[in-house]
Amino acid sequence: EPSWRAAVGSSSADGIRRAKLARLALAAAVVCLGLGLGLGLPSERRPSGSCPASISGGLSGVLGWTYFAAWSASFYPQAIQNYVRRSVVGLSFDFALLNLIAFGCYSAFNLALFLSPTVQAEYAAAHHSSSAVRPNDVFFALHALLISAVTLL
Repeated sequence: EPSWRAAVGSSSADGIRRAKLARLALAAAVVCLGLGLGLGLPSERRPSGSCPASISGGLSGVLGWTYFAAWSASFYPQAIQNYVRRSVVGLSFDFALLNLIAFGCYSAFNLALFLSPTVQAEYAAAHHSSSAVRPNDVFFALHALLISAVTLL
């Protein structure tokens, strides 16, 4: 019959193994979501440099949606932990509040560049190109703002 220490040791090793698998599964899910959204949603055609616009647009979409998924996933552990514990002990209030302010500004910036023809025209006149803000930028900014607000609750 195994000793108590051996049982705890194997249980602890199993827990570490499960945690590693969970991290790997999360990373795979983030990459799959980025690939799925990046390849599944229509990409905007842009003037090409060294590769056709469809390739650069597709790559931009995959990278953009992958960053959206990765950054979005990074917000949830703290929000879930706060909810489960029914406490924000250990949470840096300053960090959370600054995130809320920053993502509020970032959301306003992205929404203006993405939705406002006036702002788009001003940007084009000043920079001699169209805005690089894409739908994934807008979704990320709004999602980050929302989860930052939830984290503070």
